[in-house]
Formats: sequence, C-alpha cells, structure tokens
Amino acid sequence: MKTALDKHIESLAKEDRFFEEVFVKKIYQPVLELGGLNTVIDLGACGGEFSFWIYDRALKIYAIEPIKKQFNKMNQILREYSLENEKICTHNLALGDFNGQGYMSETKTHGGARLMQDNQVTKNPVRVETLATFMRENNIDAVDVLKIDIEGGELGVFSASDFSQVADKIKFIIGEHGSDIQELLESHGFKYRKYNKGFIFEK
Repeated sequence: MKTALDKHIESLAKEDRFFEEVFVKKIYQPVLELGGLNTVIDLGACGGEFSFWIYDRALKIYAIEPIKKQFNKMNQILREYSLENEKICTHNLALGDFNGQGYMSETKTHGGARLMQDNQVTKNPVRVETLATFMRENNIDAVDVLKIDIEGGELGVFSASDFSQVADKIKFIIGEHGSDIQELLESHGFKYRKYNKGFIFEK
C-alpha cells in the first residue's frame, strides 16, 4: 500500500523534473546494486529528491544543498512527513576546494546554480567547506555512496588539497558530470565506468 509520502512524491514527479529523473526515470538505479548502505552523502541535494529515494535503503543520509529556497523545500517535506530524525541530516552549505565564504550564481529555474568566489558576479553568500572538512566535522569515517550533482563544480570538490585525506574512505561516487574528474579520481585509486545516465567511480 502506498504511503502519503509515496503519493506526494508521485505528484511532485509529474511537475518537477528532478523528482521525475530520480523516481520515474530512475537515473541512480546503479546504487541499488550495492545493497544496504550505512552512510550516504547527497551533494547538491536540491529539493531532496535523491535523499528521499534512498531513504529506506540507508542508515544515515547527509543532504547538502547551498540554495536556501531548495534547502527550505527539502526541510518542509521532511517536517510534513515526520522524517526529521537521526537518519537524515540537512546542511545549507556548498562543498568546494576551500573553507570559507563563497557565492552561488543567480538562477531563475529550479536548480542550475554554481558556486563562485567573486561577489561582484553574484550576491548570494554561502558557507563553503571541503569534503574532508565536512566529514571531519560530522564524524564521518566512511561513505558508502557519494551522489554528486553540482553543475560542473565537481572538479573543485575533488581537487581540494585535503581530498587525499578522505579519498580512501569513499566507496562509490555517482553523478552526471564525470569527464573532467576521471583522471583525478583514478589517481586516487577509483575505477571509472560510464552508464547511460552519467558516471560511476568506485573502489
């Protein structure tokens, strides 16, 4: 029997392309091959589409979204369906190659914003951390799945000077933009494979 959340997700999928991609087109289907998951990082969580899709399969989810509007939308759904618990943690910040303040580009559509360092281009400030910093602050010792969709900002995350500190703690990376990070991640011991919706790197 479908729950109220299932029905809500179905209605969202009809009008929101991100929910449609995740729940109807199932663009992250390879994640299901991994079985049970302890820790998942949803980087570029947007409205929480991937986090909600993987919710029943993971013990702990860290949903990271820098755009306040999308972050609030995700938390609204969490509150509405009483999903606010120790299983899913939401974070309003961006990940990149430095720790400090950055700025998110303007966008009139749902999604598509990019992290920038120049406040002359955009006036939307956001806290920025490296992946290693985020994992250390949240006591994350291992990551089963890192889903990443940050509009071409992937290279910044994986080229951070301290990424080497956590590269061996990540088992599986999946996302949309993989060509410019392949050589870098392979140098950290990841194996690359393409699938029809994007890329996968795994140990």
